[in-house]
Amino acid sequence: MLMAADSGPPSNPVAPTISFALERHAVSEHQGSASRIIEKARGAQSRQLDRRPNRFGYARPMESRAAPDPATGPHPPSEVGACAGAEAGLAAIPPAYWLIPLAVSVLRTLPFLAQQWFHPPPGKVFVGVSYLPTDFLAYLGFCRQVGHGTEFLMVNPFTTEVQSPRYVLLFHWLVGAVSWLTHIPPNWVFELSRLPLLCGLFWTLWHFLAPYLPRKADRVWAALLIGFAGGIEGSLQFLDEILPSAEANTFLEDTASLLGWNVFAAAYNPLLIAALISSLWVLRDILAPPAKGSYRQALKIGLGIVLIHLIHPYSALVVLAVAGALPVLAFVCRPSIDYKAAFATLTGAGLALVIMAVLGWWQCQEPAYAQPASRTLGSRSLPPFWYPITLGATGLLAIRGAVSQSFPSERRFPLVAWIAVVVLLSSSPVLNGYKFAFHLFIPVCILAAPAATEVYQRFRSSGTVQKLIPAGILGLVFGSCVMVTFESLVESRQVGVIFEDQARLVRLLALKPSGNVLCPDYLGNIIPAFTAHRVWVGHWFLTPRFLRRAGEYDRLTTSLAALADLQRLLESQRIRYLILPDDRAEPLRASIGPRVRERVKVGSYELWVIDQ
Repeated sequence: MLMAADSGPPSNPVAPTISFALERHAVSEHQGSASRIIEKARGAQSRQLDRRPNRFGYARPMESRAAPDPATGPHPPSEVGACAGAEAGLAAIPPAYWLIPLAVSVLRTLPFLAQQWFHPPPGKVFVGVSYLPTDFLAYLGFCRQVGHGTEFLMVNPFTTEVQSPRYVLLFHWLVGAVSWLTHIPPNWVFELSRLPLLCGLFWTLWHFLAPYLPRKADRVWAALLIGFAGGIEGSLQFLDEILPSAEANTFLEDTASLLGWNVFAAAYNPLLIAALISSLWVLRDILAPPAKGSYRQALKIGLGIVLIHLIHPYSALVVLAVAGALPVLAFVCRPSIDYKAAFATLTGAGLALVIMAVLGWWQCQEPAYAQPASRTLGSRSLPPFWYPITLGATGLLAIRGAVSQSFPSERRFPLVAWIAVVVLLSSSPVLNGYKFAFHLFIPVCILAAPAATEVYQRFRSSGTVQKLIPAGILGLVFGSCVMVTFESLVESRQVGVIFEDQARLVRLLALKPSGNVLCPDYLGNIIPAFTAHRVWVGHWFLTPRFLRRAGEYDRLTTSLAALADLQRLLESQRIRYLILPDDRAEPLRASIGPRVRERVKVGSYELWVIDQ
């Protein structure tokens, strides 16, 4: 109903309202504030300040008043504005600004909250996750280990081999710790973490944007674009009915919102939000380094990249690639660079690589970690062919902003280099490039912000007829979040639903002492998320040789000729609980019966407790 009520341009019901509130705040801001004084003073002296070589061509947070450099000439007014903007960025954030993360959080959490009121299909129940059940349940399997004997290091719960804990998953550990301390179920903590994480992201953005967007209006519009903008892929879903089957599947898979083509879409997963926050903190020191490179700066960058690796390894690769590529591109494209700053950046990246390599070597000494990790590389990529669709009008605004005087070369260069690195990674045929797509949208929105400000000003100052063009542009920019929200709400009725007897079976297992479980793979994906047990087969990525094991379970439980193999598996893997569809249970009772201490029939399944 919220969507039906939104009938006039622009399409998004949230973004223009927030923008108007923020602009009102900016107009009424006290003229004697310290930040305003700094801006006016710096602007009055802009023609007297002198231009110094810009390290890497990066934007500098603040310029020092050094003696003139005759080789380079005076500062352009835009660079002085960046200096003042950096200090202004430290001023208090407008209260209305916080409506942006609040609105994004509410809209992306709606599917989870709606499941609390929706009635599931007959004979089924909601399992308690709102998006991508296969992976969200795997997250919960790690989160619930906190406080249950594994401490900071975690084990792989989707295999029953004897293993030592080698998984270091910082975000999952924090979710599990909050759940353990508050006794709130991990899935609720995971879903509700979206709001504080989005507030942290937009707080980080406000300060990150200051060197690139000195005007407050541009920073506000950058935040609005990052929060709500998107492409036009949702408007082209009808192509599914027109294109041949293979091409239609490719289109739907490569433009799916769950790939995180924009930040609003990526906010379905709190893990990706945490990855963006940590990435921005480190990229801030890489893209706009301090006046002189130092070993402290190198250490800060190196340890920051390692921290990102512990949250989301693919994001660490993005930051590493930017750190490595930016000095090289600056050397090729820029007239001068600061070699000390370049050395500090490259040293930090090298330090991170060494630490990550040592950590990875230690983790891979454990087969339960090494076998899934060996599948990290892959050929799934996202070619730039899709960018006109997935970036849409936002991408056009970014091009307009990049070529305008709002972005002189010293501030445009690091953003373009950042975009180029992400494009290269996301189109990689060997690195599973789709994992990097959610890093593309923020630099695109930074470039687009001045053009978006211009469009909005034209919308407000034009006559009724003249408003149609800017209104149409804003509708194309912000319409995506409405479509994604509607699509997510519709899909939430079918996402994460399981049969009632499967839910009863999981609840029964949760009351049993921890042990290894042999069960069908679809149940194995659920059991570790809500119990203390480990499963022999359960997750497509984390279970070693998943497809082989899923087929092996069917063979062992349906073929009488495989009874000896089943017995050996029960012994070698120390299986304590055997779950069988009831039509497979009767033939196995004669051979395994003497070892079964307890049998419980739960709907169409039987749970056998095996003597160890």
